[in-house]
Amino acid sequence: HKVCIPELCFAYLQNSSMTGGLCAARKTYERIITKSSALQVCDEDVGAWKVFFDACINIERLVNGPTQKRSLRRLLDTAVNFFSKCNQKPIAHEYKRMVRY
Repeated sequence: HKVCIPELCFAYLQNSSMTGGLCAARKTYERIITKSSALQVCDEDVGAWKVFFDACINIERLVNGPTQKRSLRRLLDTAVNFFSKCNQKPIAHEYKRMVRY
């Protein structure tokens, strides 16, 4: 059985959210997308990565504060870049549309 990295990232995100709240979940996804090599490879399950990014976006929308808009924009840009790199243009376009709002 092959380990699916995006599924592990999603499980880690869920666990962080349940045990430490939204701020802990935010720190978790920020570490995953900025400090790990998880997004360097496109051969993982793209659908599982979409689930992960959607969950991160939902967390950002729930977190209030002056950095929320900038954090959400950075997250959406990361998703657009990742899915574009993985040749998943429809998914990248979906996140690009969210940047406008």
